[in-house]
Amino acid sequence: MSVTESKLKRLKAMIEGIATEWAETSRILNIKRESETKRIKDQQQQLIRMKMDQLISDEEFMTQRTLLGPRLSELEAHEQGGAAKTEAVLENLERIAAPVANLDQAWISVPVEFQRRFQQLMLPCGYVFGSVGTAQRGRILSFFRHSDPVNAVMVPQMGAGWNQLADEIEAFAAIFREASLGNQN
Repeated sequence: MSVTESKLKRLKAMIEGIATEWAETSRILNIKRESETKRIKDQQQQLIRMKMDQLISDEEFMTQRTLLGPRLSELEAHEQGGAAKTEAVLENLERIAAPVANLDQAWISVPVEFQRRFQQLMLPCGYVFGSVGTAQRGRILSFFRHSDPVNAVMVPQMGAGWNQLADEIEAFAAIFREASLGNQN
């Protein structure tokens, strides 16, 4: 089940492609967010003018202000996380490149206290004894199994599948990061 260098490169290229898509989507959303922020601020100013000119009551003013405030706060507080997450996934991918290329040696090198997590990431349902079949693989191994050039027209994993793959790469990298810190102490 170990992974080849070409499949690792394919995964890295897919992640970089997702990063490019996220950057473009993020740029478009930022433009929309800025436009909506400006519109809400304009509405707030208009609301203040209407109150100063006594065109609306205190109750109407407070109601409208209460409606506009949370949305403006939400828009102003929005953080960009897509690019940072992609960079972290690429760094984690570099960390796990050697272990996934040589899973049997990775299993041996992982301290016993991390082997259960390792096993759950690679084979989430474990092996089923007494029946014939293939064990369910984790997302990392499933990606590599289904990323052969023959299937190159497949749509890249996005959304929940992408987030789960990114989380699994992080968890796998954490095993080796924690194991290496344990070996240093």
